[in-house]
Amino acid sequence: MEQKKVALDTINSGAATDLFNEEFEALLKNLADENTSPTKTRTITLKVTVKPNETRESAATMVEVSHSFAPMKPHAGMVVFSSDGRNIEAFAVSQGKQPDLPGVIQFAEKAGGAK
Repeated sequence: MEQKKVALDTINSGAATDLFNEEFEALLKNLADENTSPTKTRTITLKVTVKPNETRESAATMVEVSHSFAPMKPHAGMVVFSSDGRNIEAFAVSQGKQPDLPGVIQFAEKAGGAK
């Protein structure tokens, strides 16, 4: 068996290169996702851990890749609640429009205010 010097492409049978390539593909998908910030910095971190044995003749190696991508942009919305006196349900509301549902809770009414 031919011995190869340790390099990024040879350590752990090329795992560092393979893991980086997979993570970079995920980064590209995150970058293309319109639900993320286009200007947020993305990072990929490659970590190589070397743990020698007591005689220092060999060492166990671990290759890990982690990332920090842009999170999904938050999306605000609204729900309204309807009650029949015993049960309560929630309904999605289109921006600026309150649905006409029986038993829709009017908080102004509950507080004694005007409708």
